[in-house]
Amino acid sequence: MKKIKLLQAVLVLSNLIAIASCEQTSDPSSVPSSPVSSESVPSVEVSSSGNQSETADVKMEDKVVDYDGTTHSILVENLPSDAKVIYSGNDESEPGTYEVTAKVSFADGSFTNLSATLTINKLESVVSAEQIQQAVNTGKGVVPTFTLNNTEQVIKVNKIYTPGTHEIVVFAAESAHYKESNKVTISFDVSLGNDLGVVFAPKNAVVDGTTHEITATNIPDGYHVEYENNTAVAQGTYNAVCKVYNSNNELELTLNALLKVDNPKNAEFEEYLKEFFVDYMGDDYMSWKILTENPEGFGFERDPEFKAEWYTYEPYEDGWKEEYYTEMQGYYDMLKEFEGAQLSYEQQISYRRIEELMLENLEYYNPSNIYDPMASLHYIDSFGGYAADFGTYMESYVFRDVQDIEDCLSYIESLPKAFESYVTYAQDKVDAGYPISDYTIDEMIGYLTDVVDQGEDYYLTDILINKINALDYLDEEAKANYVAKFEQYMKDYFLTAYTKLAEDLPQFKGKCATEGYLAAYGEVGKAEYEYALKSLLGFEDLDMEAYGKYLKETLEMYSEKLNNCVNQVNTLPSQSAGKFNGFLTTGNSVVGIMYPDVMIDYLKTFAMTIVPTLESTPEITVKYMDDASAKVSNAVAYYMKSPLDGNSTEFITLNGIQLSTNYNDTITTMAHEGYPGHLYAWLYAKQLGLSDFAKINSSTAHGEGWAQYVALKLWEYMKSNNNFTNANDKRAVRVYCDYMYYNDLAAYLAYTYIDYGIHYEGWGIGDVKVLLNSIGFNGDAAQDIYRTLIEMPTTYAAYGYGMSFFVDLHNDAKARLGSVYNEVEYNAALLSHGWCPLGELQQVSDQYIEDTLFACNVAPTEAE
Repeated sequence: MKKIKLLQAVLVLSNLIAIASCEQTSDPSSVPSSPVSSESVPSVEVSSSGNQSETADVKMEDKVVDYDGTTHSILVENLPSDAKVIYSGNDESEPGTYEVTAKVSFADGSFTNLSATLTINKLESVVSAEQIQQAVNTGKGVVPTFTLNNTEQVIKVNKIYTPGTHEIVVFAAESAHYKESNKVTISFDVSLGNDLGVVFAPKNAVVDGTTHEITATNIPDGYHVEYENNTAVAQGTYNAVCKVYNSNNELELTLNALLKVDNPKNAEFEEYLKEFFVDYMGDDYMSWKILTENPEGFGFERDPEFKAEWYTYEPYEDGWKEEYYTEMQGYYDMLKEFEGAQLSYEQQISYRRIEELMLENLEYYNPSNIYDPMASLHYIDSFGGYAADFGTYMESYVFRDVQDIEDCLSYIESLPKAFESYVTYAQDKVDAGYPISDYTIDEMIGYLTDVVDQGEDYYLTDILINKINALDYLDEEAKANYVAKFEQYMKDYFLTAYTKLAEDLPQFKGKCATEGYLAAYGEVGKAEYEYALKSLLGFEDLDMEAYGKYLKETLEMYSEKLNNCVNQVNTLPSQSAGKFNGFLTTGNSVVGIMYPDVMIDYLKTFAMTIVPTLESTPEITVKYMDDASAKVSNAVAYYMKSPLDGNSTEFITLNGIQLSTNYNDTITTMAHEGYPGHLYAWLYAKQLGLSDFAKINSSTAHGEGWAQYVALKLWEYMKSNNNFTNANDKRAVRVYCDYMYYNDLAAYLAYTYIDYGIHYEGWGIGDVKVLLNSIGFNGDAAQDIYRTLIEMPTTYAAYGYGMSFFVDLHNDAKARLGSVYNEVEYNAALLSHGWCPLGELQQVSDQYIEDTLFACNVAPTEAE
């Protein structure tokens, strides 16, 4: 649920300009969260030699006009007849804000300088359209009917080929002389038609023991029809065909339509899903609190003896693998009781998701296999480990009642015990032969020390106190008592735990001879990596050599495209080159937006071009990480899922230090985390009919791959949707967006390939350096990248491979669907199963393409 930061060094192209690090600030709040506006006031400067009585009435006033194609100026008023004026900045005709200055010289030799602001506003743009429309697609595609009050703007609406009801948002983007128009949402009912007017519409039905069928309507006199496969009783998708013959019994027309018959939801399996969800969540009350507003509504029963405790390491006891394997086999046997049962399509998605989880666990915990969870890092890492997660979770913790407050205090109170268990964990890793490296320990201590140094000023105390003071169910006395208690607990337990852990960790230095982790653990490490990668990506059969070959070839392809962009940069005229460098080195916005809340509005408009409109409009709030976490975190931002059963405010958390004032990085990050990335995909999943388990048991590769693809599409969108009017500026924007598009692809794939090289092929730092240099990146970053990847094996595969996988899916769909490809509808299909394994996603894509080609009566292309 977070966007990972690529090291700046890896983005330095050896044959271009060094990409500077983002300018850092120690105060994340210094990044503005809302625009600051100020009115322009004309200034009047009077020469010391001027005559005050003569110049007192001479003035220039601001002028605001609407664009009309003519030139506009501001003139000096009350000008004496013998005075002379020299103007600068007048005679403007294009929309914009201009400073006009005038030097007024008087007959006595004195002068005065005046200035004022000329504002030429863009015109209003108005779209009009009926909100409910119908159309018949005769094979050429259809669009809804609308009108626009000007000829300058162009409304871009993809043609609709697929039968069914489509929701389309129609609007005109901002142009040189017109503002962005209003938005009209149209419910567009499309039927497949022809020149004869015959309609053969698709149909969705539910199994009820009767025969369901599709029949043609509007058959002209003298014509008759014959059907194929147009009736069904059982669940399935049927390719119905209608052949239309003329009076001479000659075939004149063939129409296709999909008849989809679904089973009703199996009531017994629904009960199983509810019980399984409760068992799956278990007694992890923190997850219950974050993912639900009312845990009891899902069937959770809180143990009266339950006491909230932060995540604690529990050593593995002899025979634990056998015990867990047996327990999981029992769960699997319960699931298999529904094998062959009549489940609805939505239930089948949940069945597959649970089966995949259980089979993965049965493989991993099979005592005969060599997997060892102690080989991986968990509680301690160079990014702060579970200690750094505490503040993140507490920020999102909601005080819905007094019990929640008491639980929060209990979590804080439990920290010394929890952190003490991390020392046990470090020792157990040593005993198991997997000691933690000095680098990781030093970085972890650095984070802990940073928190401790802030002491009672640490940001989390104020956040918790503010939460208390905002509660309306506590009186002032109760608030004061809780405020005092939180202050004391943060001092007595929180700071004590962080201090003690920082003091205890140095004893484990010098235990690890290599920084390699999985890569240094021989066959155990290699097996751990292969299992983790297979689980992450979600392929039943993953050929590791083929995977490595794909990464290598795809990385080389996108690196070449990136270098082609570099060559374009080198041919830019000076003005365009200067603008490009401003985007590249200082983070100047390519769309002229600097504030996150304004970015959200821009991204919601962008989202309309690639995803369906949500059933509800979310309220989105942007906040920032605390400094201690931001300094060590490799995440530039994260989104934490909102409750399954609530429509509360959505939060995106930014790393103010890593983003700083790089506005282009910020807006693409906002797209990745928010609209239409993680936040959108989660809300879309919530409005689907999937089970709660299928929603939360999400594929990281699907989630991150989608969010990365969204950011790529944003680069494409910003090329033509920006406020620049000068031709050289627009060229700089286009080249920069192309450059960053391929930079993102190449850089994330580089990390993914290096991850594979380190953990599967056994690469060292020298191998990493050779690769970076070979593809045009700076090999000096090898050490930092190596240290990052050894601690988080497979993580970058979700981003790099996931992004490339989504690009491949879309390219394949465009090639196979041709003119009937529709980005919004295709993405709706890719999100229709929630965040599913990539193997399942490939099947979803293939099925959508086959159904669409048939429904639109389009022959498959050679690409298929």
